[in-house]
Amino acid sequence: MASKESLAIVYLGRGMGGIQVKILDILDYLSERGEKVTLVVRRREGVFCRRMPKGVRIIDLGVDET
Repeated sequence: MASKESLAIVYLGRGMGGIQVKILDILDYLSERGEKVTLVVRRREGVFCRRMPKGVRIIDLGVDET
């Protein structure tokens, strides 16, 4: 049963490495459990451009790396 609490994951990295893929794995797992998650990213790119699992809300800050 899903909890009434929510979780926010903030990722402000530069889109390098496998961290994005691991975050997506975590989002998939939490979605399967019925959890609601908010993902905050610097800019929606890479794997975060894919369709997100059910219950995941994305906040795109729209910040460039410069």
